[in-house]
Amino acid sequence: MGVPIGLGVYFAWVRRDWNAATRLTGLAAAAGGALAGAWLGFNAAEGLAAVLTVIVGAAVGANLSVLLLDIAWDRQHRDRTVAAEAPDTLEARPSTG
Repeated sequence: MGVPIGLGVYFAWVRRDWNAATRLTGLAAAAGGALAGAWLGFNAAEGLAAVLTVIVGAAVGANLSVLLLDIAWDRQHRDRTVAAEAPDTLEARPSTG
């Protein structure tokens, strides 16, 4: 149950213009959080209630992990998009004197 929930959270979180390292880190965070939450949810109850707690735990774990990842990156002021070439600022300018 953790894998499909983790993938769903990842696909809801990711943007296409982010670089590959950012997307891979987010995938690892969402999958790891979902699996950890599913494991905790499974051990929280017995019987049929365990299925519900697995689903809730996986969703909470995946969302919490990508949320914490976003908070950590925003504190670093990191640019997650693909680096675009900067325009040449040394263009020939008309002389004023």
